[in-house]
Amino acid sequence: MICLKCQQKIISESIFCSFCGEKVVEVIKEGLIEPVKPLPNPTLNIEPPSDVETPKPAPSPFKSYDTSERVDTERIPSGRRSKVKLYILSACSLLIIATVIVFNPAMPYQKYSHAKSLMSSERFDEAALLLIDLGDYKDSSALILENDYLHANYLKNNQQFEQAIALFEQLDTYKESMELRVQSEFLHGKTLLEAGNYAESLEYLLKNRKHEESVQLIREAQYQLGKQHIEQTDYSSAFRVLGKIKTYRDTAQILDKAYYLVAVRKYEEGDFKSAKFHFSKSNGYDDAKKYLDNIDILNTFQGTWGNEDGFQNIIFSGNQMAYVFYPGYTKQSVISYPVSLVNNEMHVSSKVFIVTDNKLINIKDNKEFTKISHFTRIPEEKLPPAIGMTANEARNTKWGVPTKINKTKTKFGETEQWVFSGFRYIYLDDGIVTAIQE
Repeated sequence: MICLKCQQKIISESIFCSFCGEKVVEVIKEGLIEPVKPLPNPTLNIEPPSDVETPKPAPSPFKSYDTSERVDTERIPSGRRSKVKLYILSACSLLIIATVIVFNPAMPYQKYSHAKSLMSSERFDEAALLLIDLGDYKDSSALILENDYLHANYLKNNQQFEQAIALFEQLDTYKESMELRVQSEFLHGKTLLEAGNYAESLEYLLKNRKHEESVQLIREAQYQLGKQHIEQTDYSSAFRVLGKIKTYRDTAQILDKAYYLVAVRKYEEGDFKSAKFHFSKSNGYDDAKKYLDNIDILNTFQGTWGNEDGFQNIIFSGNQMAYVFYPGYTKQSVISYPVSLVNNEMHVSSKVFIVTDNKLINIKDNKEFTKISHFTRIPEEKLPPAIGMTANEARNTKWGVPTKINKTKTKFGETEQWVFSGFRYIYLDDGIVTAIQE
């Protein structure tokens, strides 16, 4: 065998040329190149002995198919495939529409039945939502009223009276709503009374005065509320409430005590007019008469009294007395004292005063004062001058306006000396009090 490339003779069974490495081409040219013979099969072909039975293969658990009967798997053209998809989508859409058409008429009926079932189960709020959503379906509107009516009854029976009352008010004349609302208000008032909420209880009970039990419960609520006001020292409210049931239980005695307590407080505050009124309403409770006698004596002292020269006034105002020196003048000064009544004498500090023949007499000094008015307001007492005050503040003190002002100006500022009677002096630097001399 000759290599076509290098023209060298090579072994007939060669696949590559041993001289140039060229692959031997299996082409037969008219006697020049011999065909390449196939290599012998290295696999041994051993025949089993004739006397040995060849084992049959185990049957397969899987179903076998005849490959000859397979459908032709040649691919479908793309245009045809799109039409198939379109047909499938159209069929699905038609199926959905048919389902809605068939089952939609049944949906309101299902809601309606479910709402009635919820009403039977006392789930009124859920039932109301379904019935409202149904609108005019069958008798849904009527069932809404019935649902509210049943709900209000349920709340009433479970002592949720406020919610029940609100629902019955909305239902107005539906069935027995008005009668049940009145009943709920009465029961709510009774429950509040038992709980000690007397004011709110009275509010509900008064709405149902005609109820056979209301009259008694109203009186009890007023009685307890009045006592509560007294404990809280709210006497005006107590008088207003208890005054309506004076004959109920021991209300009269409670009122007498309350009037007495108010009168004593007014007496100690020096409001003798109000004290006299309340003592007179207490029907002689405790020592009310003694207080009334004292008030009559104290009233003879009340007012403004002046001496002959007009430089000193005495003002009695309630349980206070004030000396007013130089009344109406810029140097006016006021000194106040508490007073105490002993028999028919007014004791003030170390002084003792009596009123006789419309004259106020200082027993110890034997000085007389004449009543000049019923004016009892004590002027505001002015403060004495103090270091650090401004010039305006110093003028509004007890010392009043100076009789003379001496001014000195230096490079350090302006100094003033204020001169007062009685050898009293105030010194100011640049308008501020820096020294006081008495």
